[in-house]
Order: sequence, then C-alpha cells, then structure tokens
Amino acid sequence: MTGQRSLVTVSFWAGRVGRSGVSRLSGEIKISEHASNQASRRGLSETTVLDVARAPEQRVAIRPGREIRQSRITLPAGGKLYLVRVVVDTGPQADTVVTVYRTSRIDKYWSG
Repeated sequence: MTGQRSLVTVSFWAGRVGRSGVSRLSGEIKISEHASNQASRRGLSETTVLDVARAPEQRVAIRPGREIRQSRITLPAGGKLYLVRVVVDTGPQADTVVTVYRTSRIDKYWSG
C-alpha cells in the first residue's frame, strides 16, 4: 500500500534493582519499514538492530525525542568491527527505530 507506514513492534522488559528489589520496566521498540529496509540493505539483522536499541554502549542526544544509540559490533561476514548506529525516536509508550546504519569509521562517531 502506497503512503502507509509499516512498523514491527517488539516488547521487552528489563530488570531494575531498587530499594524494594527487582521491578520490571516494560517498553516497546518499533522498527519502521524504512529502518527495516535499511538494515536489510546494509547486512544488519533485526536482532542486531534490537540489541543495539535496547542496550547500546552509547547514547547520543540529537534533539528532544530523538537519539542515536550505538554499539561496536563484529559482524560475522568478514569478522570486521563496525559501529552500528540506530536512530531512535523516543516516546512515552514506545521507541521507534527510524533508521540504522553501520560504519567502519568508529573514531569519528565514538565519544570518549
């Protein structure tokens, strides 16, 4: 269908230790059709995209409501180290992956 966006929704939870023990934090990560297409085109699995979106090594704020979540990943094809950057729109109910790409120029984008 032309003009309609498609999203893949993944629910997850993460444990957080507080004074009363472990509580559950729930949330959703949606992957836009564009992000899914870009991941496929760039040889990135949906699992890799979701892993970076859920637990990035670094987060870079772009503007309110948008951030880049990035992690260094060794891809099976060739065993080369890449920086996978996942652009995420954050929301109160769900986060949406807008696009994703990988780069070998880790030093250019890595903070610290």
